[in-house]
Amino acid sequence: MANNRRWTAAEIQQMNDLFAAGMKDRAVARRLCRTAQAVTSKRWEVRARRKNGLPDRKPALVAKKPRPAKAEKPQKLRVLAPPPVDVVAPDPPYLRPSSTARLAMDAELRGRIEILGATGGLLGDPLPGRSALDQRKQQEAGR
Repeated sequence: MANNRRWTAAEIQQMNDLFAAGMKDRAVARRLCRTAQAVTSKRWEVRARRKNGLPDRKPALVAKKPRPAKAEKPQKLRVLAPPPVDVVAPDPPYLRPSSTARLAMDAELRGRIEILGATGGLLGDPLPGRSALDQRKQQEAGR
C-alpha cells in the first residue's frame, strides 16, 4: 500500500468527508489506498494549514522560465611544462682525476700493480714465494 504519490485535492476532500462521517484513520487509509501513517500526517497537516488560514494544499510548483544561455568565455590555454627528466650524468672516467692528490694516488696504485700484480697491488697479496703457504711448501720440500 505504501507509495509516494502526491495527494490530490479530491483525495483530501474525500478524506475530510470520511472523517466527518466518523471513520477512523485505518478505515480511511484502506478506502484511499494509503497507509494509516500517511492519512494521519495529511490530516494534521490540513488542520494546521486551516488553523493558520492557508489552503488545504500547497500551490503547485510553477515551472521556471529557462534563463538565456550565457555567452561562453574563451578559456585560457594553460601551457603545461614538460615533466622533469632525470638526467643522470655518467661518472667521470677513472683516468681523469680532478686534483693533484688523486693524480698521486692513481700513480702509486699503478706502480704497485706493475710490481706486485693485480691481486697484490689491489688487494695486498704478498709477492710470489712470500706467502705463509709458499713458505710452508719450501720447508716441507727442504726436509
